[in-house]
Amino acid sequence: MAKQAGTIFLEGTIDDLTYYKMEGRYYVRMKSSLTAKKFWRSKAFERSRESCKRFAEGNKLASKLYTMVEKGKRVYSLFCFLKKRAVHLLKDGKSLIEAEEVLIDYLHQFGLIANTKIRYYQTSKSLNQALPIMTTRDQTVSCITLIYYHIKMMLLLLLRRAGYTLI
Repeated sequence: MAKQAGTIFLEGTIDDLTYYKMEGRYYVRMKSSLTAKKFWRSKAFERSRESCKRFAEGNKLASKLYTMVEKGKRVYSLFCFLKKRAVHLLKDGKSLIEAEEVLIDYLHQFGLIANTKIRYYQTSKSLNQALPIMTTRDQTVSCITLIYYHIKMMLLLLLRRAGYTLI
């Protein structure tokens, strides 16, 4: 990355050079050969596209769950935690429904959502087209793993840092 010098500074692209401003300084670099068309169609970027999909689905799921949290208990760090855990659960091979059940159970155990919980049963691959069905707290998640307790402790620490006391 080369710095621009002189009295006139450029921003934009001319031929194969891209001029830009970063943190108050002006730089120039070679134009990238990567295009959006190449990214979305090339087999070389297949794993990156999968990662993009997981990230999008995880963020949509976290956003939906965050709106279920009582308004007085919403903190940005909780939203970040939900996003991170949703993406990790999807990366570990969980379906959207399984990831949602795990995260809802965490939120419920810490008293951040009411006694009823919503599970979304998919009618297609899109989370937006899921049908909400109310279930009671008596239904439990079928398997409790070491990851479950690890996440539970992380959430507990997160809530304590945010000033919540748990009974």
